[in-house]
Formats: sequence, structure tokens, C-alpha cells
Amino acid sequence: IGEIYPYWNDISKTYVNGILTMIKADTSTDAAWYDEATKTDDGKETFETMTLNGCELSRAITVSWKLKEMAMEEFLPYIQKRMAEKMGAALGYGSTHGKGQPGAGETFKAEPMGVVTALEKEINTPQIAEYAKGTLGYTDIITARAKVKSGYAGGLSIYANSNTIWTELANVKDQNGRPILIADVANGGAFKVLGMAVKEDDSMLDGEILMSNASRGYAANINKEISVTLEEHVKDRITDYCAYAIVDGAMVTSKAHALLKYKAGE
Repeated sequence: IGEIYPYWNDISKTYVNGILTMIKADTSTDAAWYDEATKTDDGKETFETMTLNGCELSRAITVSWKLKEMAMEEFLPYIQKRMAEKMGAALGYGSTHGKGQPGAGETFKAEPMGVVTALEKEINTPQIAEYAKGTLGYTDIITARAKVKSGYAGGLSIYANSNTIWTELANVKDQNGRPILIADVANGGAFKVLGMAVKEDDSMLDGEILMSNASRGYAANINKEISVTLEEHVKDRITDYCAYAIVDGAMVTSKAHALLKYKAGE
């Protein structure tokens, strides 16, 4: 799962049973310099809490006894592999584009709050920049990079799908006409942009380029790892295979991320 959906692989994960509430800083005043005769001013610290509930993830398939008996030996492992792939796709989607908890009047089921969704919900979307399809330029890249707070620079990576990497990022050149997408020979040929590792993630939409410190900017709690349970139905001569997990996730801070995406309507 982590190979196909590296954002899910990179995020910070905990394994606490039940509902997990985490404290995160909201605003904080700076320290200041004083002379001996001056009293230290009161600092201001405000905090927010982030609550991770248990969102149920499941995928089922039914196989007839006849098909199992007549199928080749590789059939059942293939079914289980496909179920794992579907569960992995849901985890990848959840960490980047999940809708979160339904609000008043909304009927969708609870999902993790994806980082892209969270950035798009911010007032005036300060961490998002847009560009016209096929026109991504060096200025767009550095403008988005500047939105990430310097404290999150270490571990910053770029996440995008294959189409975006090879039709948009690969065509961007710096002021000297050199491509900014370069192979890191010392790291097995993995690609980098301005020192950021470029990771192909199938959960990202066309045109989306996410610059993110995933391990410090997003957190997930796993109540139950993916498991597969089977149930036999003797009279119907069928077997149900059901994959199941309980997971939730949310963005810790928007300052660890920046998003480039196509302009509305493209």
C-alpha cells in the first residue's frame, strides 16, 4: 500500500484504541530580550484539539464453492490481493482527499479528513496556488514552496500522480533553461525538485502538486489494522470474504503543506 500511496506511508500513525484527542498549538507569542530592570511580559499560548474517531473501512466479495473448487491455485491469493489493493486505495484517498465527518444536512459516511480537503476548507485558502493547465512554470513552484513554514522544510516531499509528474513537472525549467525535475543518482535514481523528493501517488488528482511534510503535518490513528474474515454459507454454497479496518486521520497544521492545482474549471 505504501508503495502505491506514499502519502499514507509517510504520515505519522498511532495505534490507540478508542477516540484519540491530540493537543496542537494554535498561536504563540515570541520570546523577547530584556534588561535587568524590566519585568518579563506575559506570553500568550492558545491551543486547539484534534479528535480522531474510528472510521470503518470495509470491502467484501462473494465467491461460489464451485468456482473455488474449479479455479487454479492462484485464484484465492489473487482475490485477497485485489481486496488489499482496494483497501489501500481507500486509505490513500482518505489521507489526501477524505471528506471528514459529515456536518448538518450531509449524508456521506464518516471518513478521514484528507490534507487536500483540509487545505481547501481554509478561509481564503492561503496554502493553495493555482495555475493554468499546461502552463506550470518555475515561478509557480517557488511561490508554492514559499507557503511552507521554514520549520517544516526538513522532510518536505512532493506528491503527485504520474500524469501530473510527466506532463507538468517534467516540463518546468529554471531561469537557465534546465529542467527542475532531476534524477537523484545517489538515491537509486529517484527524482527531486528543488531538493524535495518527488513521489508518485495515485490518490492525487490530475494537476495537483502537494508539497508536504507528511510526518509532521498529518496524523492518523489506527484502531484496527486491515484484516480479512471469511464466512461460509452452506446452503447457498458460497463464501464471503470481507476486509475490515478502523482508521481516522486529520491535518495537524496547514503550515507544513502547500498545494498547486489547476485553475477552476480546468
